[in-house]
Amino acid sequence: MEKIDTDTSRIDTSTRHRLRAWEVAIQMVSDRPLGVGEGSFKTYIGEYDPEMVGKDTHNTFLRCLAELGIQGAFVLFLLIGNAFYILFKLKKDVKRLPNKKDFLWHIYAIKIALIMYIVAGMFITHTYIEEFYWLLMYPVFLERAVENELKQQIDS
Repeated sequence: MEKIDTDTSRIDTSTRHRLRAWEVAIQMVSDRPLGVGEGSFKTYIGEYDPEMVGKDTHNTFLRCLAELGIQGAFVLFLLIGNAFYILFKLKKDVKRLPNKKDFLWHIYAIKIALIMYIVAGMFITHTYIEEFYWLLMYPVFLERAVENELKQQIDS
């Protein structure tokens, strides 16, 4: 983090290219708010900066925004928000269970994993990596497990 400097005369080439790719992604969105198409960022970046042909954004959210448009980024943020909402809701439901500590640890672990993945997404691109979407589904799996536990508690 200490290497990142916004003065372009003092930053290394890698950082300068990353910042330029982010600028280009924002320009793409302003030119094409519906996106340039899935997997097309590397193709279109050359139109904005010929020096950057074939480069990636190294930012999940900006790449999603540039390729899938405002509606695609909106859906991605809805998925992320929904995952946190389910975990928040589960924390309340779990308090009625005798083995609530186990579930609370699972909720905590998934929250931390999501936060880590989101922070990492600011500096790497995992828009189309399947594991990201599995991680967003884990709260749903945990929700089903809690529902089953609550049902068993009522049945017995």
